[in-house]
Amino acid sequence: MIDIFLTPIALVVILVMLHSYFGLGILKRGIIFTDLAIAQFAALGSAISLGYFHEEYFYVLTLSFALFSALLIAVASQRHIKLEAFIGLLYVLGASGIMMVLSNSSEGMEHFKSLLASDILFTSPEDVVKSAIIYAFIALALWKVYPRLEGFFKELAFFSLLALTVTSSVQLAGVLVVFVLLIAPAFVAVSLKLRNPLLSSFYFGWFFSISAIVISYYFDLPTGYTIVFLGALLSASIVLLNSGKKTSLPGSDGEHNMQKVFKTQDKAKDFYSRQMLDYLAPDMQSFLAKQEMMFIATSDAHGECDSSFRSGEAGFVMVIDEKRVVYAEYKGNGVLASAGNISENPHIGLLFIDFFENKVGMHINGKAKMINEEELISLMDSSHYSEEKTIHTSINQKNVFWILIDVEEAYIHCSKNIPILQKANESLQKGKIRPVDFFNLKFKTL
Repeated sequence: MIDIFLTPIALVVILVMLHSYFGLGILKRGIIFTDLAIAQFAALGSAISLGYFHEEYFYVLTLSFALFSALLIAVASQRHIKLEAFIGLLYVLGASGIMMVLSNSSEGMEHFKSLLASDILFTSPEDVVKSAIIYAFIALALWKVYPRLEGFFKELAFFSLLALTVTSSVQLAGVLVVFVLLIAPAFVAVSLKLRNPLLSSFYFGWFFSISAIVISYYFDLPTGYTIVFLGALLSASIVLLNSGKKTSLPGSDGEHNMQKVFKTQDKAKDFYSRQMLDYLAPDMQSFLAKQEMMFIATSDAHGECDSSFRSGEAGFVMVIDEKRVVYAEYKGNGVLASAGNISENPHIGLLFIDFFENKVGMHINGKAKMINEEELISLMDSSHYSEEKTIHTSINQKNVFWILIDVEEAYIHCSKNIPILQKANESLQKGKIRPVDFFNLKFKTL
């Protein structure tokens, strides 16, 4: 009886080790269905081999389709697109292609079932040895070659090696088994914040896979589907039971975790309750009316950040009401980085610092959108805004458009490390104007 278990257990031990590594990489990239898309394309290649070539060129077609999907994902990861949506389209493309290819095959549905989850209990030792050799070369490439690459070629190597892994795995275990071995162990290790996530992934993956093999044997269940079911059930249950309730406190999960690490929760809660608002209090509005400069932070759809500086006459950032502020945006150097970011990601952070009088600052975080002059005037009319001089002064400066911000957080910036400055007189300011090419980059070419 033990002989029956040796081969499938050896197989899942190997599968879990390599797939856990790729699973951690997939979770880090935030593209969970990558492996499913690649696996479906690999399965499409095998289906074409079955449907049109009587299972000739099986490995070549399977690997070719998997590598092609990996190339598409690697290219897409370097483009400004919604990557998860793109990968979802690849998945349904592969799945629908399989059904179309196998629709007229007498063995089509049986082959389709085996593509989803194979009965690995009866895997031959020869197949395990062949796959182990392939996986050994992949592991060697991940150890020696992959860390030396950068940029697009590093992403291409990751997805290509994943495609090679999936090609072998789908033939042995099926698409769903590959998915659960990739995601479930890594998901549990990352969610529980275990000290060694890779080794923890190994242990958990081995536990549910070997348990499923034994259960499937004694209860006469399909082994592949049992692995999928038990892995998904255990990982979902563990993560759900060990996850805390979503906090109602302001701020991000990351800052709350850091507060726990550095034991500043009580201090932070006191700050949240005493200093942080989701609107602009009257004194905050008065503070804004005196400010002549601010720093802004934005990021694009991929989270790549940009910071910038804005200035103008006192009150150039106008308060519409306690929940909205607006400021004019100009052409500047023509790059329009902040506006570009806002067009695809509305989140924005503003920082105002009074260097000259009170030595204090104020943060405003919220969501921004671009509006034109007509929309601004209509907004002012509807809100009974009375400072017409400020509005028209800004309009006469021929701004490109306006940035309207819905306030979500407003709070003080501590004065502890803010220096006190003194304004230079106008003649001194004019004498200090620097050339446009201050950093001597006039010979730089793109």
